[in-house]
Amino acid sequence: MKPQRHDRLSRIFAKRRGTEGNDAPENTKKTAENDAGRGANGKNGRWNLKNLYPGLRSRALKNDQAFVEEKLAAFLDAYEDVDVNDMPGAELAEALAAYEVINNRKTKIYAYGELLISDNAANFEKIKPLQSWVGGIDGQLEEFLDQLADMSEEKLLFKLGAPAMSKYAPWLAQLRGGAPARELSADIQTLSGVFDSVHTEGLSAYYQKHVIALEEKVAAVEKDTPAETRQAQADLMKQHSKRFATVLSTVIKTQDIDREWLGHDRHDQNFLDRNKLDADTADMLRETVKKSYISLSHRYYKWLADQHGVDVLPSSRLSDPVPGQTELEDLEYPWEQAEPEILSAFRKFSPKFANIAKEYFEGGYIDAAPHKGKAASDFTLPTGPDGHPYILTNFNEDIISLVVLAHELGHGIHMVLAEEAQGGLLSDTPETMAEIASVFSEMLMFDYLRGKTKDPDVERKLLQHQIEGLLESGMLQMAYFDFEKRVYESAQTGAPDAEEISDIWVDVLQEYYGPSVEIDDYQRYSWCMVPHFFEPPSFYVFSYSFAQGMANSLYKLYQETDDKPQFIEDYTNLLKAGMSADLKELLQPLGLDHTSQEFWTKGLELIEDYLNILESGTPSAIPTSAPSIADILGTTVPGLADKKNLDNSARGGDNNKKSFRFRP
Repeated sequence: MKPQRHDRLSRIFAKRRGTEGNDAPENTKKTAENDAGRGANGKNGRWNLKNLYPGLRSRALKNDQAFVEEKLAAFLDAYEDVDVNDMPGAELAEALAAYEVINNRKTKIYAYGELLISDNAANFEKIKPLQSWVGGIDGQLEEFLDQLADMSEEKLLFKLGAPAMSKYAPWLAQLRGGAPARELSADIQTLSGVFDSVHTEGLSAYYQKHVIALEEKVAAVEKDTPAETRQAQADLMKQHSKRFATVLSTVIKTQDIDREWLGHDRHDQNFLDRNKLDADTADMLRETVKKSYISLSHRYYKWLADQHGVDVLPSSRLSDPVPGQTELEDLEYPWEQAEPEILSAFRKFSPKFANIAKEYFEGGYIDAAPHKGKAASDFTLPTGPDGHPYILTNFNEDIISLVVLAHELGHGIHMVLAEEAQGGLLSDTPETMAEIASVFSEMLMFDYLRGKTKDPDVERKLLQHQIEGLLESGMLQMAYFDFEKRVYESAQTGAPDAEEISDIWVDVLQEYYGPSVEIDDYQRYSWCMVPHFFEPPSFYVFSYSFAQGMANSLYKLYQETDDKPQFIEDYTNLLKAGMSADLKELLQPLGLDHTSQEFWTKGLELIEDYLNILESGTPSAIPTSAPSIADILGTTVPGLADKKNLDNSARGGDNNKKSFRFRP
């Protein structure tokens, strides 16, 4: 059985939904590649891709392609006719080192092409030859990777005894993630590869085609009133839901076939294996979060309904501004202020983090200025140890854009630290760890912004936005995971139809929002438009909840510790580690254990802290009747007994830091 491979680049671009089509005007198309090279120091909000290569026809790019081809030829000459099963451990370590050299430079070349497309969709045709070249290199290395993936556990363990092999053990474990619980015949493995191809290329392409068409139709609906428009949109989604139910059932069936071949009892076992998570921890986190709904999400949405003057808030009004409250989009932050503001926020935590972030600004590694043809989604892209990561964002000169940029710089700092410490192969992180540094950086930025503002209304809006983000990323995503689990279970007794799926969807949403929110028909059929449910890897949404909870717990520890320098050192080492150690090892210096409920409770307490502050700072505040996290989970919550002290310190101080999470 060939496991699915999900490296950083494929993950980023699989999850990114960028600009489609060549909508740039003609004069933009002619200069698209050249424009990507402007902004030599990034001061104008444009990146400088010439840091990678001067152009597609440049000597530097041709030289790097020649370098890869030369190293690949030597690699194939040495290993093409050799079965890795027969290699001594020391020789296999040499082969892996040679593979890493090839992969590092190929990554830089591949990233250059993807960045050109992201800069302007008009470059798509231009980089096709480069993409084809990269695909050819990958194709020639595929057999080597397949042999590593298919090697028996017994033989691999013997080879790992060689001293030079030990460092590659975590990378090999990820490569082999989802390995079968029993040996499979070559015919079954081949058939599995066919199923994977149909699943990833056929079903995903079919879904994308039809969901984009549905989104366009829904957006075009216009009636006399907003309520009539929303109902007409819901009717349209219901009309198409049967097709999406068939797609989802087919996705489930293909993965069930793989699961049965692999010998897995759980539907999410492949995801757990890829991320080196044990089932007991995943189940414990799921139940811990769900138990906390009543104390956190129910409590927040009751507060929100109260602010709107109603007992039950229609789901159509969840995004409506609170009456009389400042909107964050109205708070202007010109691009010229972004660098000093973000660096000041990071420097308060660690000068090292600020210096790494400064290089992104000064070196031309950020593209922030919106322009025609540019990708719509924000991302940070590694270019491998032979290059420097790049950040794409659409900076709209408001406070939300500032925090989104801080989020992406968190990714960027993580990548720089890990690549410097671990090199190419081992600098990658599991899906569950990939968002920790970015979310933590948002929290630092939020702290800084709250500490600066003198306007209680702005502070309250910042806090509200933060809480919504924490709930949506940490808890609503767990509800999405719960939905997937329930639908997969339902499919074991026959393919569920659209209404059955919608019933499950409404159940998990109502459990999350609680009695203060009314789920309408639009929400009932909105599962059709969540790409994660239809595209591999399934259960990916668990990663968001896991990472948010992890970052929350780490930040809570940072607030509480008296030895902040030691925490910063341990946290920096965690980011440097990449995949070189498992999560349990990485958390040991911090005195944390992610397999315990106490660890995750700490992160939930952080949200509870913010809710206490939000409610106490709201005009005509309504006291909560919700049970506390301590009541629900049986823990002691430090610092919450003295409510007066919490209220008085709401504006700052190390023990009352707050976080900001932009909506996913």
